[in-house]
Amino acid sequence: MNHPHPSIIDIKDPVWADEDQSIINLKIQWAHSNGEYWPFTAHPQDSEKHGPLIFERAKNGEYGEVNPFDHDAHDVMLNRKTSIQRLRDIETELSPLRDEALAGIITDDDQRRLRELVSEAKKLRASL
Repeated sequence: MNHPHPSIIDIKDPVWADEDQSIINLKIQWAHSNGEYWPFTAHPQDSEKHGPLIFERAKNGEYGEVNPFDHDAHDVMLNRKTSIQRLRDIETELSPLRDEALAGIITDDDQRRLRELVSEAKKLRASL
């Protein structure tokens, strides 16, 4: 099969990425991916030349039937992204508090905040 980019070896598993059927998620095996398939989102207005070509070919069934948008999987992905972002925010807030605790100069209020953040981070990690 002639692919829309010279370093693409294979494309598979197309699935609509939104309810409007304006974006398609696929898996692409690139020449440099050591045999692994990487996620790729094809969009008709992609700035990369191969993006719209992949979108059109996928939409026309060239890589198999485009599976329907999965609301549950989308919600899980959004929740996961939100949790990961919150963990990053927690880590930013934790860093100076840890330094204070290690130096033995942490206030009682900061010590309470440190415990709250560590507890929240632990719960978030367990949910991932």
